[in-house]
Amino acid sequence: MLRCGRHYTEPTSFRDSFTQDEIDGAIRFYKSAAGQAYVKKLPLVMQNVMREMPDFMKPVQEKMLAIQKEFQQELKDLQAKEAQAKDAK
Repeated sequence: MLRCGRHYTEPTSFRDSFTQDEIDGAIRFYKSAAGQAYVKKLPLVMQNVMREMPDFMKPVQEKMLAIQKEFQQELKDLQAKEAQAKDAK
């Protein structure tokens, strides 16, 4: 629950997504030593992930570019065939 002025409110997205047992488990985790370590170390982990991401994505981007070029060539070939068919009529 969140306090808003003198009233408490509960975001429906949490209520609709998690059971009370799941929320209670998450609270226990974040209060535990492991949960505290997770919270403390996560910013550095995310920073490292972001640094590693370009190297991870390079082969994916190269593959996507190759697929795009292949698709563009297929489209040009199809358009040329359609133009030839029109001219033959």
